[in-house]
Amino acid sequence: MPARPRRRRSLWRRACPVPPGELCAFLGEARSSTNVSDFTREVRQRYTDQLRHLPAYRAGDGSRPLPLLFVNALHDAAAREAALLSVIPDDVPEALWRQRTGLLPILVDAALASHPAAVATLRDIAAGDATMNSSEVSELVLNRLQHSAASSAPKAGAAFGYLIDHAEATSHVSQLCAVLRKSTTATVQLQPDQHNRMVALRLRLVRSTNKATVQSGYILWRLLVQRLIDSLPEPEHLARALADSPGAHLLTSVLEFALCCVRSSDWADRDPSSLATALEAVITTTAARTSPRHSYGTVTRPGRKATPYQEGLTRPALIAVQSRLTPLPTTPALRRAAARRGLGLLWNAGYDISDQAGLIDFTKCMRKLAPLVRRFPDKATAVDLLLDVAARLHADQRKPTRWRERSTGEWFGAVVTTVRGASDSDRRRLVTGLLRTDGDMAGGAIRACVDHLSPPPPWLANL
Repeated sequence: MPARPRRRRSLWRRACPVPPGELCAFLGEARSSTNVSDFTREVRQRYTDQLRHLPAYRAGDGSRPLPLLFVNALHDAAAREAALLSVIPDDVPEALWRQRTGLLPILVDAALASHPAAVATLRDIAAGDATMNSSEVSELVLNRLQHSAASSAPKAGAAFGYLIDHAEATSHVSQLCAVLRKSTTATVQLQPDQHNRMVALRLRLVRSTNKATVQSGYILWRLLVQRLIDSLPEPEHLARALADSPGAHLLTSVLEFALCCVRSSDWADRDPSSLATALEAVITTTAARTSPRHSYGTVTRPGRKATPYQEGLTRPALIAVQSRLTPLPTTPALRRAAARRGLGLLWNAGYDISDQAGLIDFTKCMRKLAPLVRRFPDKATAVDLLLDVAARLHADQRKPTRWRERSTGEWFGAVVTTVRGASDSDRRRLVTGLLRTDGDMAGGAIRACVDHLSPPPPWLANL
């Protein structure tokens, strides 16, 4: 047997007079403050004794001494509350909470368990104390806070509060945003005052004169809107942000937020004209696409306002504004012209669907066009638009592909709305036309006729 495993077992035998496998019982039983066995009391005492020998340093061969093994065991076991506090010595020097070779690995758990010295130290770190905010310390502490805040533990809200403290003190919101992206903590466990603090923080960041800080503000704002914590801005606000010559990174954040806002029903009655104009200006100032793209996120060139990646956000946002929010003209002829202009934003973009990057942007824009067809009151025109889209897709890609199938799925709602409102002759024209160009979309139209019309049209049986 290799020498290292034998050495590890001997360390555990020195730590506790029972087989090493039984030491794991501590991880379960020691979480409770009741029904503690003699074995658990012995293990807790061993922990206390070893923690008194901190700080401890790795040996020359890189191995960790027993005190650090015990600290790491507490960290990995996520022992909390009474179980954790029971093994921390009463006379721990305050400096140990600040040292990686001391109690720093369990600082967050101890603070969430209300250990006074740990709470004081964590508050200093969260407040941006320069003496304790080396990159190593910040990464360790903030990552642990993020882990706790994103969990379903009772103290998740308290951990999130420390992250808010840190964001307020430093204007760095990456850890705060990471929790908002992956957890429902913010809408389930947080208190209203924490919501209010994040909204106030967002407001301060967005009003900053530092573009990097403003970028953080828009990232936070988008996540707060998605979590139903904050309200949406007016379209004019985002139009001004796009017109103020933002840098490349800030422009990306504003565009991502614009896409989020356009999808919200809260903007259904807003005037989008100023935002549409600003988005058109961003597209206009982007260099014309003269060849297939080979990469995303290229460096912004002098005189350009957007990278290919950002243009890939701008065009879908503009199409979404036109499809969802822009009022339709009052006459069929004008509505048809408006639809042509909306479709032209996609057909004239110059996307090369043989290139993966171009295909991604093309399909994003395709998805954003579907609501335009759903909104048309005159379904004969809607049928014409669906047939035009299917014919164009067929011309660009004659063979069935996965992306064609996915695009068809995005348009199924528009197909259903059109089938339900169209005349019987227009329904037949739609189905027969789609059968010639797009089998997937034709299948959706036939399914809509069967599922949403009673009785189904008799001509279906003769197709």
